Amino acid sequence: MDDQEQDAISWPPRGTCPVCGSEEVFHDMLGMPTPEVFYSAPPWVSFGCTPTYRDRHCGACGHEWCLPERDAPEDDDPESDDPGSEEC
Repeated sequence: MDDQEQDAISWPPRGTCPVCGSEEVFHDMLGMPTPEVFYSAPPWVSFGCTPTYRDRHCGACGHEWCLPERDAPEDDDPESDDPGSEEC
C-alpha cells in the first residue's frame, strides 16, 4: 500500500470512556477487513469474527458499550465526536 492509499482511510476518533473518562478506549470491529484496512488500523482497533455485543471497551475500568445506532449509513460521519454512552 502506498502513502496515498493509507491517507485515504479515515478512522473515527478514539473517544473517551463514558464511565471513568479514560482515553484508553478500544474499538472492537466485527468481521475481517481487507489487508489495506487491517494494516492501516490504529493499535486501538481490533477485528474479529466472534460477536462481542459491544463495539467499544475501556482498558482502564473495563466498561463495555455500544455506540448509538445510526438510521442510515450515509449519516455516519467518522469526523464526528464519539458519543459512546449507549449500552448494548
